[in-house]
Amino acid sequence: MSADYERHSSSQKTIGQTVIESIVDVAQKELGQFEELKVLDLACGPGNLTIELKQALKSALPQTLIELTGLDYTEENVNRLVNNSNGEIQGVVASFYDPFKLESQDIITSNEGLHWQPPSEMSEIIYSQLPPEERERYESWALNHFKTALKNVHNSLKKGGVAVLQFGHEGQLQNLWDLIRDTLCEAQFEGYKSQVNFPLYYPTEKNIEFLLSEVGFTKIKVDAFNQDLTEETSESITEFLEAFTKPGFSTFFKPGDLNDFYSRINAKLTRLKIDDFRKDQWHRTLIKATVAR
Repeated sequence: MSADYERHSSSQKTIGQTVIESIVDVAQKELGQFEELKVLDLACGPGNLTIELKQALKSALPQTLIELTGLDYTEENVNRLVNNSNGEIQGVVASFYDPFKLESQDIITSNEGLHWQPPSEMSEIIYSQLPPEERERYESWALNHFKTALKNVHNSLKKGGVAVLQFGHEGQLQNLWDLIRDTLCEAQFEGYKSQVNFPLYYPTEKNIEFLLSEVGFTKIKVDAFNQDLTEETSESITEFLEAFTKPGFSTFFKPGDLNDFYSRINAKLTRLKIDDFRKDQWHRTLIKATVAR
């Protein structure tokens, strides 16, 4: 994600701290005494939380060598991670849909990553807005990819290793996606509507539990809960949205139209009851699952 996204996504940083606390708890209470701990962070982005994770583990386990690796599909993000960690964290450019070339990990984690799918053509901005038949095809395709990602996680953990994963489940950020779609349907922007989409998939809780078991995990705990957007004003929500979408939108939008688009989003938000718009928009899924010994 962009530097703007890092500045304007307080919601993601908040849940990231919860994930870090969960990983430290697993390392201290479930993996026993060890001289070395191997941890892999999937879809690490530029690595801000990965670096915080390394610091938290070093503080909690001062006698343990922490071998932490960040995996992301962009070389830019991986380079930022390695440079910002002064080389203390290894980086790998790869997709979590391909088998990892990293084995016998003690912990594999990911925050807000596994709901991303490979690029896909669709007739709406996001799959939840598709016509029924097209949505059914997309969900079947995405569910297979999601299963592949979970299988890759399972296969790269050692026996007794633990996956600590957090991603969105069904319904995440729906108010925001509907606002984007409604704005794209306006006359000034409708020419762009068919050019942009976000290949996301927010699985149901039932599908998550079933697939974790099917790929071989045991001792599965799925904690699904909702949270409000932490952004509290129309301006801060617009800044979050802009940071999140601008890298993709700028490929297609004329600069003036893109500025007008975000201005329209902000104007619409000012007419809404922000507390109602923010309520329960993050559909979090915090997972802890173990590979059988």
